[in-house]
Amino acid sequence: MGKKAWQYSKLDVSVTKRFKKIGNLGEYLAGILLLENGFKNIRNLNKEYSSNTADFDFTAERNGVNYAISVKARNKYETRNKYENSTAGQKLNSRYKLTDDPIKFSEEAKLRYRGVAAWVAISLEIDKGVFSAYFGKLSDLSGNQKGINMSENAKRNYEQLAFSK
Repeated sequence: MGKKAWQYSKLDVSVTKRFKKIGNLGEYLAGILLLENGFKNIRNLNKEYSSNTADFDFTAERNGVNYAISVKARNKYETRNKYENSTAGQKLNSRYKLTDDPIKFSEEAKLRYRGVAAWVAISLEIDKGVFSAYFGKLSDLSGNQKGINMSENAKRNYEQLAFSK
């Protein structure tokens, strides 16, 4: 299968800086939300090891379970993230990419961080100054575990860390 058109394009500096700011905001919020939702021994891997670890951003523990957590944040109304191209034409993008290889992702969580592979997905509405956030394990994702399904139906199955109306 050939590459999609967007895979050939290069992002200009302003776009990559904006994506980095959204990612940093997401990680900042995730750290606070994990603490507020009963997680303990929270470690920010990006601060401890490097400015950007490969797959995981935090480790944390709750109810005796250790987690290796990847944070994904998107500006809900940003055109670049809102739509994806499919064979049926342009459709609403309801998935946040998590990994290219779910098996490797799970193994890294287990072997490197002695935890369960997990994620925090944050849907920002920057223009309104609000956001919603969800927590789940890789094993909670049905079907394609390469991404977090953020459809309204799928979000009902995730733990809600924060919600804005």
